[in-house]
Amino acid sequence: MLISAPTPQPLLDPGSSSLLNRKQETRGGVLTQLECVQDSVEGNGIQRVRRSVRINRGQGLHMRVCSAIVTAAQSVSVGDTPTRVTLQKADQVADATSILELMSLGAVQGEHVVLCAAGPQATTIVDSLVRLLSSHEA
Repeated sequence: MLISAPTPQPLLDPGSSSLLNRKQETRGGVLTQLECVQDSVEGNGIQRVRRSVRINRGQGLHMRVCSAIVTAAQSVSVGDTPTRVTLQKADQVADATSILELMSLGAVQGEHVVLCAAGPQATTIVDSLVRLLSSHEA
């Protein structure tokens, strides 16, 4: 069962002039907080999306989850234009197409990571990865 908080309130990102929307969801009694930089589309159709998600998976970013992230990140492109995806934890940034970089983040259950994507399928891949990481499956 998914319970959403009241309408998200726009905030100003301290590091830029981008508007943030904050949304809180409760899944199985655990609060998941998503922060979304206002999705932008450049003139060439390139989307830039950034979201923070709490890892709810019991074992955090383990091999199976990292493998699923890599598979998803490698599959998103339109024609010759790939969608670049990264995960960030604190000051560490990992390319989502590298299982070693993802595992080196050492992200465990309860920690937040920031998903960033740029490309024609940015929104699609970030939404997919948010669902994967916020899931309570092992």
